[in-house]
Amino acid sequence: MVTASLLETVILLLLWAIAVWRASKAMRLPRQRPLTTAFTALAVVMTLSQDAIATRLDEALGISSVATLFKHLGGLVASGAVLEFISQMAGQATSRRARLTRYGLGVAAGITITAAFPFLPRSENRNFLVDSAGGAPAQVYWGTWLLYLGTALALATKLCWRQARQAPVGRLCVGLGLVGSGTAVGMLYALNKLTFVVLYYAGYSPPFSSSETLKINNLLLNLSLLFIVLGTTLPARFVDITVQTMRDYRALQELYPLWRALCEANPTVVLGDADRHRDRLNPRTMRLRLYRRVIEIRDCRLALHPFLPPLSEATAWCAAHTKGIDGPQAGAVVEAARLVSAIDAKTQGVHHNDIAPDTPTDFKNLDEEIHWLRQVARAHHSIVASVLPPMPTVPNAATAPVTPAASTTTEKSL
Repeated sequence: MVTASLLETVILLLLWAIAVWRASKAMRLPRQRPLTTAFTALAVVMTLSQDAIATRLDEALGISSVATLFKHLGGLVASGAVLEFISQMAGQATSRRARLTRYGLGVAAGITITAAFPFLPRSENRNFLVDSAGGAPAQVYWGTWLLYLGTALALATKLCWRQARQAPVGRLCVGLGLVGSGTAVGMLYALNKLTFVVLYYAGYSPPFSSSETLKINNLLLNLSLLFIVLGTTLPARFVDITVQTMRDYRALQELYPLWRALCEANPTVVLGDADRHRDRLNPRTMRLRLYRRVIEIRDCRLALHPFLPPLSEATAWCAAHTKGIDGPQAGAVVEAARLVSAIDAKTQGVHHNDIAPDTPTDFKNLDEEIHWLRQVARAHHSIVASVLPPMPTVPNAATAPVTPAASTTTEKSL
């Protein structure tokens, strides 16, 4: 209970802080107005959810549960503004007629619930959900409000998640995903309340009592607002760092088996050791550790050079055993086959050539080399796992090696 109250207070303060902070931008830039309107309306909704404030407002106006009406009107404004903001954020331009239609529906819904409100049964116990759940006016009130709210949130969720899948990895993708999650949780909020109202009106016992339904609604509302706040205000630098860290972590884990095999064949090349479990659980210096792993793989390859089979032999082996693989992927399989064969050859003491090492030096940046090595690591795993047979470690005449070439920023070939 204390945790829920603390979360509600934090969200309330965040909403007002963001609304005030964005107010100046909204006056200068029209595109900022939907989001500012949404935050202001949500801040009003959360403020009126405080029992002390709602009671004082009811007493000041002399109307029972009028704070709840204002809260629901704020919800209509917020849901419409969030939908407008998401349309802009996702880059979907809408016509003036479409916007006016959305605004008109929102205004019509507000007028309808305001007109139905005086006819709703209400009491002093401030249990508006139970008191107003019976009678035709209640069905008009709750049906209008929940239908508009649920429809707006459903459209916003669909738009968010569709655009999040298409957006490039980064702040926009993460932001749309979080906002879409928030609106999806908001749909659960509307569905939970609608279920209670319909069952109560039909004379059936709802799955949860009124107090339990209220607690669930408060939790869903707080989670929905938290996702929306994070999705619309998350700093771009934080998102970029998080995305880069996740990429580096995946690359570290994917390169580990290849790195481990090369280290065992060349124990004097690598400084120290990395336990697999500690490596997975260590979140620190991710980029530096990945850079070190790439350098150590490169150094191990150089140490294995006298044992590497000729490139022509490896390419012929690849052509014979990997049907349907071409381009950079085929080059990665060739490189992996040469490394596996070199490790076996070193174990047997078989030298293939003594010419200068063909060090890959034509990668434009570290990310290109990491991408190439991840392809090699996947091919290495396939060979080691006997998906592909290993190359025979039979010495051949030395042939000039060919350096893996980075044909594009994401494609390399031998």
